[in-house]
Amino acid sequence: MQSLARGLSVLDFIARSEGVTFTAIVEATGLSKAVVHRIVAELLRSGFVFRNRSNKKFFGAPLIAASPSGSYARILLSAASQPMDWLVKKISWPSDLFIHEGRQMVMIESSRPSSPFHLRWSRIGRNAPMLLSSVGRALLAEMSPEERQTIYDELKAEGEWKSQIGWLKRPLDQIIDEACERGYAERERSFAGPVLERSGETSFAVAIRAGSGIIGAINIWWPSSADPDQVFISRFKEPLLECRSKIETNLSICD
Repeated sequence: MQSLARGLSVLDFIARSEGVTFTAIVEATGLSKAVVHRIVAELLRSGFVFRNRSNKKFFGAPLIAASPSGSYARILLSAASQPMDWLVKKISWPSDLFIHEGRQMVMIESSRPSSPFHLRWSRIGRNAPMLLSSVGRALLAEMSPEERQTIYDELKAEGEWKSQIGWLKRPLDQIIDEACERGYAERERSFAGPVLERSGETSFAVAIRAGSGIIGAINIWWPSSADPDQVFISRFKEPLLECRSKIETNLSICD
Protein backbone atom coordinates (compact mmCIF):
# COMPACT_ATOMS: atom_id res chain seq x y z
CA MET A 1 0.00 0.00 0.00
CA GLN A 2 2.91 2.34 0.66
CA SER A 3 4.13 1.93 -2.92
CA LEU A 4 0.65 2.64 -4.25
CA ALA A 5 0.32 5.76 -2.10
CA ARG A 6 3.66 7.03 -3.33
CA GLY A 7 2.73 6.39 -6.93
CA LEU A 8 -0.60 8.18 -6.55
CA SER A 9 1.03 11.17 -4.89
CA VAL A 10 3.43 11.56 -7.83
CA LEU A 11 0.67 11.09 -10.41
CA ASP A 12 -1.62 13.55 -8.61
CA PHE A 13 1.08 16.22 -8.49
CA ILE A 14 1.91 15.83 -12.19
CA ALA A 15 -1.76 15.77 -13.26
CA ARG A 16 -2.54 18.98 -11.34
CA SER A 17 0.44 20.84 -12.77
CA GLU A 18 1.00 22.51 -16.12
CA GLY A 19 4.23 20.67 -16.71
CA VAL A 20 6.76 19.84 -13.99
CA THR A 21 10.43 18.94 -13.85
CA PHE A 22 11.85 15.87 -12.16
CA THR A 23 13.34 18.09 -9.44
CA ALA A 24 9.96 19.70 -8.77
CA ILE A 25 8.36 16.28 -8.30
CA VAL A 26 11.04 15.27 -5.80
CA GLU A 27 10.64 18.50 -3.85
CA ALA A 28 6.83 18.43 -3.85
CA THR A 29 6.45 14.79 -2.79
CA GLY A 30 9.37 14.57 -0.39
CA LEU A 31 10.37 11.24 -1.91
CA SER A 32 13.91 10.27 -2.78
CA LYS A 33 15.20 10.72 -6.32
CA ALA A 34 15.50 6.96 -6.75
CA VAL A 35 11.87 6.38 -5.75
CA VAL A 36 10.58 9.19 -7.96
CA HIS A 37 12.65 7.94 -10.88
CA ARG A 38 11.18 4.45 -10.51
CA ILE A 39 7.59 5.73 -10.20
CA VAL A 40 7.86 8.15 -13.12
CA ALA A 41 9.40 5.47 -15.32
CA GLU A 42 6.43 3.19 -14.63
CA LEU A 43 3.91 6.01 -15.22
CA LEU A 44 5.56 6.73 -18.57
CA ARG A 45 5.42 3.07 -19.57
CA SER A 46 1.78 2.85 -18.53
CA GLY A 47 0.77 5.97 -20.44
CA PHE A 48 -0.45 7.94 -17.42
CA VAL A 49 2.12 10.70 -17.96
CA PHE A 50 4.29 11.82 -20.84
CA ARG A 51 7.44 13.90 -21.14
CA ASN A 52 7.71 16.80 -23.53
CA ARG A 53 10.88 16.53 -25.59
CA SER A 54 11.27 20.31 -25.91
CA ASN A 55 11.29 21.42 -22.27
CA LYS A 56 11.77 17.98 -20.64
CA LYS A 57 8.78 18.52 -18.34
CA PHE A 58 6.28 15.86 -17.34
CA PHE A 59 2.55 16.21 -18.05
CA GLY A 60 -0.45 14.21 -16.98
CA ALA A 61 -1.95 12.08 -19.75
CA PRO A 62 -5.55 12.85 -18.62
CA LEU A 63 -5.07 16.25 -20.24
CA ILE A 64 -4.62 14.58 -23.61
CA ALA A 65 -6.28 11.20 -23.24
CA ALA A 66 -7.42 9.75 -26.52
CA SER A 67 -7.91 6.45 -24.72
CA PRO A 68 -8.25 5.64 -21.00
CA SER A 69 -4.48 5.21 -20.69
CA GLY A 70 -3.49 8.07 -22.95
CA SER A 71 -1.66 5.61 -25.19
CA TYR A 72 -2.63 7.35 -28.44
CA ALA A 73 -1.03 10.57 -27.25
CA ARG A 74 2.17 8.79 -26.31
CA ILE A 75 2.28 7.00 -29.67
CA LEU A 76 1.57 10.21 -31.60
CA LEU A 77 4.33 12.05 -29.74
CA SER A 78 6.81 9.32 -30.61
CA ALA A 79 5.72 9.14 -34.25
CA ALA A 80 5.89 12.93 -34.71
CA SER A 81 9.21 13.63 -33.00
CA GLN A 82 11.61 13.19 -35.94
CA PRO A 83 9.19 14.53 -38.60
CA MET A 84 8.68 17.72 -36.59
CA ASP A 85 12.44 18.14 -36.24
CA TRP A 86 12.77 17.64 -40.00
CA LEU A 87 10.04 20.20 -40.73
CA VAL A 88 11.41 23.02 -38.58
CA LYS A 89 14.89 22.50 -40.06
CA LYS A 90 13.46 22.65 -43.58
CA ILE A 91 11.18 25.69 -43.25
CA SER A 92 12.36 27.37 -39.99
CA TRP A 93 8.80 28.32 -38.99
CA PRO A 94 7.43 26.48 -35.93
CA SER A 95 4.73 23.83 -35.75
CA ASP A 96 2.44 22.63 -32.98
CA LEU A 97 1.10 19.09 -32.66
CA PHE A 98 -2.43 18.46 -31.38
CA ILE A 99 -4.42 15.41 -30.43
CA HIS A 100 -8.19 15.19 -30.69
CA GLU A 101 -9.95 14.89 -27.35
CA GLY A 102 -13.73 15.02 -27.44
CA ARG A 103 -14.93 18.44 -28.54
CA GLN A 104 -11.51 20.07 -28.52
CA MET A 105 -7.94 19.86 -29.71
CA VAL A 106 -5.14 19.59 -27.13
CA MET A 107 -1.57 20.68 -27.80
CA ILE A 108 0.95 17.98 -26.94
CA GLU A 109 4.13 19.14 -28.68
CA SER A 110 5.73 22.15 -30.36
CA SER A 111 8.86 22.84 -32.39
CA ARG A 112 8.91 26.49 -31.31
CA PRO A 113 12.04 26.04 -29.15
CA SER A 114 13.89 24.87 -32.28
CA SER A 115 12.67 27.66 -34.54
CA PRO A 116 14.77 30.80 -35.12
CA PHE A 117 11.52 32.79 -35.24
CA HIS A 118 10.37 33.73 -31.76
CA LEU A 119 6.60 33.58 -31.81
CA ARG A 120 4.64 33.73 -28.60
CA TRP A 121 4.73 30.48 -26.64
CA SER A 122 1.66 28.44 -25.74
CA ARG A 123 1.91 25.81 -23.05
CA ILE A 124 1.64 22.09 -23.64
CA GLY A 125 -1.82 20.89 -22.65
CA ARG A 126 -3.54 24.02 -23.97
CA ASN A 127 -6.92 23.53 -25.66
CA ALA A 128 -7.67 24.99 -29.09
CA PRO A 129 -11.28 25.80 -30.10
CA MET A 130 -12.56 23.26 -32.59
CA LEU A 131 -14.46 25.64 -34.88
CA LEU A 132 -11.91 28.47 -34.89
CA SER A 133 -8.47 26.87 -34.89
CA SER A 134 -6.73 25.57 -37.99
CA VAL A 135 -6.14 22.19 -36.31
CA GLY A 136 -9.79 21.82 -35.30
CA ARG A 137 -11.02 22.67 -38.77
CA ALA A 138 -8.50 20.31 -40.38
CA LEU A 139 -9.83 17.50 -38.22
CA LEU A 140 -13.48 18.32 -38.97
CA ALA A 141 -12.77 18.46 -42.70
CA GLU A 142 -11.47 14.88 -42.68
CA MET A 143 -14.37 13.47 -40.66
CA SER A 144 -17.55 11.88 -41.89
CA PRO A 145 -20.69 14.04 -41.59
CA GLU A 146 -21.86 11.81 -38.72
CA GLU A 147 -18.61 12.22 -36.77
CA ARG A 148 -18.67 15.96 -37.38
CA GLN A 149 -22.24 16.24 -36.13
CA THR A 150 -21.31 14.40 -32.94
CA ILE A 151 -18.73 17.09 -32.15
CA TYR A 152 -21.20 19.84 -33.00
CA ASP A 153 -23.73 18.28 -30.62
CA GLU A 154 -21.12 18.10 -27.85
CA LEU A 155 -20.24 21.77 -28.34
CA LYS A 156 -23.91 22.69 -28.12
CA ALA A 157 -24.47 20.55 -25.03
CA GLU A 158 -21.55 22.24 -23.25
CA GLY A 159 -22.64 25.76 -24.25
CA GLU A 160 -19.57 26.38 -26.44
CA TRP A 161 -21.30 26.40 -29.82
CA LYS A 162 -22.66 29.95 -29.75
CA SER A 163 -19.45 31.47 -28.39
CA GLN A 164 -17.38 29.96 -31.20
CA ILE A 165 -19.89 30.46 -34.00
CA GLY A 166 -20.10 34.12 -33.06
CA TRP A 167 -16.53 34.69 -34.29
CA LEU A 168 -17.13 33.29 -37.77
CA LYS A 169 -17.25 35.63 -40.74
CA ARG A 170 -18.60 32.92 -43.08
CA PRO A 171 -20.96 29.94 -42.70
CA LEU A 172 -19.27 27.00 -40.97
CA ASP A 173 -20.30 24.49 -43.65
CA GLN A 174 -18.64 26.66 -46.28
CA ILE A 175 -15.42 26.83 -44.26
CA ILE A 176 -15.28 23.05 -43.76
CA ASP A 177 -16.15 22.30 -47.40
CA GLU A 178 -13.34 24.61 -48.50
CA ALA A 179 -10.88 22.85 -46.18
CA CYS A 180 -11.97 19.49 -47.61
CA GLU A 181 -11.33 20.71 -51.16
CA ARG A 182 -7.96 22.31 -50.41
CA GLY A 183 -6.62 19.56 -48.18
CA TYR A 184 -5.73 21.95 -45.36
CA ALA A 185 -7.51 24.35 -43.01
CA GLU A 186 -6.80 27.92 -41.91
CA ARG A 187 -7.60 29.49 -38.56
CA GLU A 188 -10.32 32.11 -38.10
CA ARG A 189 -8.50 35.38 -38.64
CA SER A 190 -11.10 37.38 -36.72
CA PHE A 191 -10.51 35.33 -33.57
CA ALA A 192 -8.31 37.11 -31.05
CA GLY A 193 -9.14 35.06 -27.98
CA PRO A 194 -6.80 33.96 -25.21
CA VAL A 195 -6.37 30.35 -26.41
CA LEU A 196 -3.50 29.73 -28.81
CA GLU A 197 -4.89 31.61 -31.81
CA ARG A 198 -3.78 35.14 -31.08
CA SER A 199 -4.15 38.30 -33.08
CA GLY A 200 -1.05 38.97 -35.18
CA GLU A 201 -0.21 35.30 -35.72
CA THR A 202 -1.90 32.85 -38.05
CA SER A 203 -1.67 29.19 -38.98
CA PHE A 204 -2.78 26.47 -41.36
CA ALA A 205 -3.01 22.77 -40.55
CA VAL A 206 -3.55 19.25 -41.83
CA ALA A 207 -5.17 16.33 -40.02
CA ILE A 208 -3.29 13.17 -39.00
CA ARG A 209 -4.72 9.69 -39.50
CA ALA A 210 -3.95 6.49 -37.64
CA GLY A 211 -5.47 3.46 -39.32
CA SER A 212 -9.06 4.29 -40.18
CA GLY A 213 -9.35 7.09 -37.62
CA ILE A 214 -8.25 10.69 -37.33
CA ILE A 215 -6.38 11.31 -34.09
CA GLY A 216 -4.84 14.76 -34.40
CA ALA A 217 -3.45 17.56 -36.53
CA ILE A 218 -0.26 19.54 -37.09
CA ASN A 219 0.05 23.19 -38.09
CA ILE A 220 2.57 25.82 -39.13
CA TRP A 221 2.56 29.25 -37.48
CA TRP A 222 3.74 32.58 -38.84
CA PRO A 223 3.12 36.31 -38.17
CA SER A 224 0.42 37.82 -40.35
CA SER A 225 2.85 40.56 -41.30
CA ALA A 226 5.43 38.15 -42.75
CA ASP A 227 3.55 37.02 -45.87
CA PRO A 228 -0.01 37.08 -47.21
CA ASP A 229 -1.77 33.85 -46.28
CA GLN A 230 -1.94 32.27 -49.73
CA VAL A 231 1.67 33.17 -50.52
CA PHE A 232 2.88 31.56 -47.30
CA ILE A 233 0.67 28.49 -47.67
CA SER A 234 1.71 27.93 -51.29
CA ARG A 235 5.36 27.92 -50.17
CA PHE A 236 4.98 25.58 -47.21
CA LYS A 237 1.98 23.37 -47.92
CA GLU A 238 4.07 20.59 -49.47
CA PRO A 239 6.59 20.40 -46.59
CA LEU A 240 3.69 20.22 -44.12
CA LEU A 241 2.04 17.45 -46.13
CA GLU A 242 5.36 15.59 -46.27
CA CYS A 243 5.74 15.95 -42.50
CA ARG A 244 2.23 14.58 -42.05
CA SER A 245 3.08 11.64 -44.33
CA LYS A 246 6.19 10.85 -42.27
CA ILE A 247 4.12 10.91 -39.05
CA GLU A 248 1.46 8.63 -40.51
CA THR A 249 4.12 6.22 -41.76
CA ASN A 250 5.57 6.04 -38.26
CA LEU A 251 2.08 5.50 -36.83
CA SER A 252 1.47 2.62 -39.24
CA ILE A 253 4.67 0.96 -38.04
CA CYS A 254 3.36 1.20 -34.47
CA ASP A 255 0.13 -0.64 -35.34
